[in-house]
Amino acid sequence: MKTRIENCLKKAGLPEIPDSPQQNLSDWGLDSLVMVKSLVEFENEFNLRITAEEFSEEAFESLDALEKYLQSLGAQ
Repeated sequence: MKTRIENCLKKAGLPEIPDSPQQNLSDWGLDSLVMVKSLVEFENEFNLRITAEEFSEEAFESLDALEKYLQSLGAQ
């Protein structure tokens, strides 16, 4: 699943993928534009619909946090 998340982040414009899944994504170039674009990528990749109420900026802290967040929304 992490590889799929990484691919979505790359498609959304994240310049680099962290070496460790615990590293802060903002240290690797995550900004609000990449965050919004990645939501679309996640919806397409994992067949999800992420509403404004479900959006969590904290979920974008790290790859591990994103994986847990997407799993909580039903991603497999």
